[in-house]
Amino acid sequence: MKKSTTITYNIETTDNYSKYELEYKDYVKDVNGIENILHYKNITKNDTTTDEKNINELNETFNKICKLDNKIDETIGISSNNKEWKIHEYKNNKLDKEYKQGYETINFDINYDILQKNKTKNYIKDNK
Repeated sequence: MKKSTTITYNIETTDNYSKYELEYKDYVKDVNGIENILHYKNITKNDTTTDEKNINELNETFNKICKLDNKIDETIGISSNNKEWKIHEYKNNKLDKEYKQGYETINFDINYDILQKNKTKNYIKDNK
């Protein structure tokens, strides 16, 4: 069995703009040769350059792949501002299903303590 997990956190700030980008990649290949890949990305943008209002935007994407020999099952999801997921499912690179799913109904096998509570737990610090 082979397993690897990568978490990347990037902070970009200027006077009136900030962008926080979190990326999670998980790869597992079991003893039967089945490969499972999960790629999750969370991007939060805050823009206060206009006097009218602050612009806050949250975009999340995931790509989940299960591969065995030449058989590839892939699920791709996109969500903006914690609204429903737009899902596309592919079988061997051909679109099989397209649908929407409630935001709270999808949970990943990710350590959410690190991802969602990184600021309050001081895992990641912004050295301003």
